[in-house]
Amino acid sequence: MFVAPMSGDGAFNMALDGHLLRLAAEGRTGFAFRVYSWSRACVSFGRMQKPPAEADLAALAAAGVDTVRRPTGGRAVWHEGEITYCVVAGAAHSLSRVPISESLSITASVIVNALRSNGVAATTCPADRPGPGHSLRGNPCFSSHGRSEIVVDGRKLVGSAQARSGGAFLEHGSILLRNDQLKLLGFLRTPSGERMAMEGLLARGACCLDDLAPGLDAGKLESDLMAGFEALGGCPSGEFAIDGPLAEGLARSVAAKREEASAWMAGS
Repeated sequence: MFVAPMSGDGAFNMALDGHLLRLAAEGRTGFAFRVYSWSRACVSFGRMQKPPAEADLAALAAAGVDTVRRPTGGRAVWHEGEITYCVVAGAAHSLSRVPISESLSITASVIVNALRSNGVAATTCPADRPGPGHSLRGNPCFSSHGRSEIVVDGRKLVGSAQARSGGAFLEHGSILLRNDQLKLLGFLRTPSGERMAMEGLLARGACCLDDLAPGLDAGKLESDLMAGFEALGGCPSGEFAIDGPLAEGLARSVAAKREEASAWMAGS
């Protein structure tokens, strides 16, 4: 099943991803996929990060940039010019019953096939070798690449993360249309020497579809992703509607995300 493509702010997008994971954990959906965009720029932080210690939240707010916590781990990501996807699966699905390393490989193959069908020569990183920048303290997501992540000529194109809850599976990720990740560096609480190293890694180590495939039809890529994940889901095509009690639960999740971001500001 798919959720209709939509644009939302940071709180809405991350709340909906987390809400879909809860529905899968409760057995109310077996498989769902969505692609989405961001109504304004947002920095998302991994589940274990401490945002007030990681970034200048007041400066981000003054610049009109949202902040939000992801339900997944990993490092900070600047969300703006990208195609974002989310896939969830219930406990009975194969994605939930294999090790994370294997599920990463499965989902990456779907994304790689969709990219290649749109003229982008994407591959995955070797499973046993993390990329440069992996050990930098406080590094943004796109300043390094981990195992089985999607690259073009060694440069990171897709940043993704997974979470599991109640036996259910979630993966979401960013496919860069533009390389906006350098914007993040001006807001990080990072020593100047490390910041210069990160700047080089983000400039040289990340890539984007606007450079790789100028004129690429983003709508076609989204459709190809949806078709690939529907085949992986093994379920009939159709729209997953979030209405009634599901919509009420989502509204509470969105409010909680906004309250959390406000609490960060108050404590920073």
